[in-house]
Amino acid sequence: MNIEAVWFLLIGALFVLMVVSKRLIDALPMTGAMVYLGVGFLIGPAGLGLLKLDLYGDSHLLRLATEAALPVSLFAVGMHLRVACGHALWRLPLRLAAPAMLLTIGLMTAFGLGFLGLDLGAALLMAAALAPTDPVLANELRPR
Repeated sequence: MNIEAVWFLLIGALFVLMVVSKRLIDALPMTGAMVYLGVGFLIGPAGLGLLKLDLYGDSHLLRLATEAALPVSLFAVGMHLRVACGHALWRLPLRLAAPAMLLTIGLMTAFGLGFLGLDLGAALLMAAALAPTDPVLANELRPR
């Protein structure tokens, strides 16, 4: 069995563990992201040293992991959204996300153009990647 298969099995087991222990995590003063961060620290070089990735040598694995993590993260947050689009609970996340996102994209694009010497497309791409698109804000849309 190759190493990628082992890691994907471990990641799948972690996802299942997170689903099974959701009520426990909700009862504690922490979030699922904190658990994922703790597990990453534990298996990383600062912890048990089980995960030693080379950014260049293991770029294909990192790409696959991030491509898998994004839809899983968005799907998990989306599963909690049980509020209609016109509901008043949408106001707070929209007020927090929209101005911050637009302002960050504008300022980072200007920074990329002016200080980094990037073309407009590259500066805009960099700015969009660095913009605060935090799905945690969606937790405000969960009915209490």
